[in-house]
Amino acid sequence: MPDNTTPPPPPPSGAGNPPPPPPPPAGAPAPGGPPPPQQKANGLAIASLILGIIAIPLGFSVVIGIILGILAVILGWLGKKKADTDPMVGGRGMAIAGIVLGIIAVVIAILLITLLATLFTTVFSMPFLTTY
Repeated sequence: MPDNTTPPPPPPSGAGNPPPPPPPPAGAPAPGGPPPPQQKANGLAIASLILGIIAIPLGFSVVIGIILGILAVILGWLGKKKADTDPMVGGRGMAIAGIVLGIIAVVIAILLITLLATLFTTVFSMPFLTTY
């Protein structure tokens, strides 16, 4: 009786082995390569957002609200322009938020000026305040 203890021959190359992973998509960093560069902070957008947030409650003090609101709109516009032109600069959303908050602060201040002027002219034009 022959001895059948010898192992079977190895399978042909590639048989039974999983296929190799597909190559990474074009433009993707190689595994273990450097990470993609981070976006730079946009100081104009940050300043616009902060001024817009501060300008809303100070809009009731009229002059300061108008000044801060206008500054928020200007800085927001410049920050948005910077974020749109340079893909490495972020902060587009913060710039838009600063613009919106600045506009709201200016509108609040203008409405308050209109209300106070109307009240002032109404009160001081009443007949009991006129002197003869």
